[in-house]
Amino acid sequence: MSDVLMEFLEPYTQFARTDDEMEKLLPLAVVAWNASLLDSQKCQQMLEAIINVTPPSAKADLKSILEQMMKRRQKHFSQNRRMVLEYQLTRTPQGPHLAVVSTMPNADEFDEM
Repeated sequence: MSDVLMEFLEPYTQFARTDDEMEKLLPLAVVAWNASLLDSQKCQQMLEAIINVTPPSAKADLKSILEQMMKRRQKHFSQNRRMVLEYQLTRTPQGPHLAVVSTMPNADEFDEM
């Protein structure tokens, strides 16, 4: 799942050139990933909870980014129904290393492994 989440993040990493920027991007990706797995009402509630605690000047941008990420997950990763439970980002000499704890794969995902 770590590799999947890094692949999911790939189009956005150009905007996260520093460790701090990557540490800000990753929670957005996890929120978008997990929210897109929920039914529409729960998804909307989750997004509203995040957006409501965001400074007013950043709300529109945050909403747009989350919606883009959710569309990307649906388009390219819809077969993966695992929720991200926890993650840890560390820097190594080879670059960032992401460790992810997720829910178990669905039965159809086992066939793809």
